[in-house]
This record gives sequence, C-alpha cells and structure tokens, in this order.
Amino acid sequence: MCEAGEGSGGARRDERKGQQESGSILSELLTQGRRVARAGARRAEEELRENAREAAKGSALLGASAWMGMTGLSALVIAVAMAVPRNPVRGVVCAGLGLLGGSVGLGLWGLKTLPERPLSETKQALKEGAGVLKEHLT
Repeated sequence: MCEAGEGSGGARRDERKGQQESGSILSELLTQGRRVARAGARRAEEELRENAREAAKGSALLGASAWMGMTGLSALVIAVAMAVPRNPVRGVVCAGLGLLGGSVGLGLWGLKTLPERPLSETKQALKEGAGVLKEHLT
C-alpha cells in the first residue's frame, strides 16, 4: 500500500511540476509580449514625432512657396500692365520671375521634406515582433 501511495504521490508531483513549468513558460511569454508591445509603442511615438517635425517643416516650406508664387504672379501682372504704355519695367519683371523661381524651388524642397511612408519603421518592427511571437507560440 505504501508503494501505491508513493506512486500516486510521485505522479502528482510530476503533474504539479509540469503545471509550474507551463505557468512559467506562459508567464515568460506574457512578459516578452509586454516588452514587445512597449518597445513598439515607444518606437511608434518616436517615429510619429519625427514625421510630425518633417510634416511641419514641409508644410511651412509649401506655404512659403505658395506665398512667393502668388507674390511673383502679382508682380508679373503689374509688370505686364505697366509694360503696355511704357518700357522701363524690366526690374519688376525680373523680381516677378525671381519670386516665381523661388516659389518653385521652395515648393519642390517642401515636397521632398514631407514623409513618403509615415510610420514605415514602426509597421516593420511590429510585423517582426508578431512573427517572433508566432514562432514562440507554435
């Protein structure tokens, strides 16, 4: 009888040990999942800040470009209006062309500054993290 009792007690110990190991694996998995989630959130926040800075800079440049373009166009219209009765409007025409050229330059620079693919690094990191978690779960 003692042997039978020891046998069932050993099985219970093995069962508890297996449950403890399963619990520790699950706990480790949850801990890793939290770490990945926090890291993803931090990365997303940093990338959002960077994208916001770039978008603000690009928007400011595009606004300056629009202002210069409108000013240059106004100067050209005035120059054309003044050119009909007289000839000495060369300065106004040059100023208008210069402002239009500056407008085009600032507009192109502003467009290059805007983020092409916002949050691309964060998306990639989250995909990699999800892949790692899937590997651990299977």
